[in-house]
Amino acid sequence: MYTFKKADRLRDKKLIDLLFSEGHKMREGGFVAFWLPLGSASGNGLQTMVSVSKKKFRHAAQRNYIRRLMREAIRKNKNPLVAFLESCGMKCSLALIFTADEKPTAAGTEAKIILLLRRLEAEYEKLTG
Repeated sequence: MYTFKKADRLRDKKLIDLLFSEGHKMREGGFVAFWLPLGSASGNGLQTMVSVSKKKFRHAAQRNYIRRLMREAIRKNKNPLVAFLESCGMKCSLALIFTADEKPTAAGTEAKIILLLRRLEAEYEKLTG
């Protein structure tokens, strides 16, 4: 239930290229989210990738810490969105990129990702009518 397994991760290079070229974009407090509706498909309803800018955070330990915070927030809060996508019979690819200049807190990261996931669900409600 509250897991972030390998199947939940977005790893397909072609799908990632498609996501960044044709996907939708939204911003929320230091995060940029690219998302792409994939229509009806079998498998996981939500595939996610997280990224942190090497230009803004030079040390790998800092980038790893921020990625860990992002994955944890997604793992804990993705279930309502996944349930909604499954009820609609849709699938979503999501890329979250951290773009702020300062190192985030765990509570701040989780709050922003919750807002992004709720906005994403609202966008899907618009698509499905």
